[in-house]
Amino acid sequence: MKLRSYLLFVFLAVFPQGILALADSVRVSLLIISPGSEVYSALGHAALRLSSPSVGLDYCFTYGMDMRPGNRLKFITGHAPAGYLVAPARDYIEEYAREGRSVTEYELNLTLDERRQMWKFLDGQVARGLCDRYDYLHNGCAQVSLRSINAALWKTQLRFHLAADDPLQTATCHDRARYGFAHTDWHNDAPCRASFADFFWFLFAGTEADEQVSLERRIVLPNDLQRLLKNAEFIDSMGVSRPVLTGDAKELVAASATNVAAHEPDYLSAFCALLIALAVVVAVMEMMHRPCVRFTIALDSVLVAMYAFVAALELYLVCCSDLVATSWNNLLFAYNPLPLVVWGYYRYRRQRVEGLWLLLGAAVLTVVMARCQFPLAHNLFLTACVLRLITNRYQQ
Repeated sequence: MKLRSYLLFVFLAVFPQGILALADSVRVSLLIISPGSEVYSALGHAALRLSSPSVGLDYCFTYGMDMRPGNRLKFITGHAPAGYLVAPARDYIEEYAREGRSVTEYELNLTLDERRQMWKFLDGQVARGLCDRYDYLHNGCAQVSLRSINAALWKTQLRFHLAADDPLQTATCHDRARYGFAHTDWHNDAPCRASFADFFWFLFAGTEADEQVSLERRIVLPNDLQRLLKNAEFIDSMGVSRPVLTGDAKELVAASATNVAAHEPDYLSAFCALLIALAVVVAVMEMMHRPCVRFTIALDSVLVAMYAFVAALELYLVCCSDLVATSWNNLLFAYNPLPLVVWGYYRYRRQRVEGLWLLLGAAVLTVVMARCQFPLAHNLFLTACVLRLITNRYQQ
């Protein structure tokens, strides 16, 4: 059965005219997959499914980054390859079932010509291979799926109907991503993963993600795409309208709790809160003239190491990386090498520099207060750093 389907697919790729004969029975649908347990799957996924039961063809076309280990490091540089991939629908859906993620299918109300055009377009995209650079902000799975639907239309417009108070009316990409992190199953069952994803989203997505863009470019969440298409319609050249989705949604795979750890605590934020508590303890001990030198050095080493890592990553993203939305990031005010350089200089000279630490700490604290939308983990960690900057006393 698999061999026959594969041979038919190869035939269609080599002889596109075969599509015309088969498109009469083709069914085109949108698949919405729930968030997974990995950071890169935190917002869910969207794909297109083309099936023709009469000839035994059933394939899923999915857009994304090549997830081989070597390419994951290329994501930071902005050179990770991406493109459309095709897989047998049965294998594709079973993979998400093993991960415990739900898969819901929505049939698209396309005409015969539009189904033919869709098949041709997707075949052409697969033939291009993984020749794109992965752009999670402008070419996410939901946005590419929407553009693929538009590519199948001819003399027909896709019209959306949004309520005046719908968040998508004025939201930015940053807003929708944070909404996704806050309302995914992670938020209730695995808050540490949600916090971790939100922490790094702020590091990677700079001010470009806060710009006002067109509605199609705001569809960061696959669930937003489903919600948008549910109330959308096709308008042909004669002014005749038809709904974009037809029939009832079909839950192909039900979500299970195996993809997240039940009631996993938010270890990241808890750890940063612990750093604040330790910084307060050290400050009290120093004010009582009973400092614990080894404990203080250990705490400062942890803070400096964490700060150095985040600052180096942020500096690289802004100055060196070709990754989208990293040309500028306001977090660079909070995370930059200057405090480390000053700390190292005065640590080497063993001088009292409470005044300087106070100024640097106040500057960082001002940024934190001004950017109150920072994730909780960022706020807690920076607060711990500020406390140590203000209370740090190095003397001969």
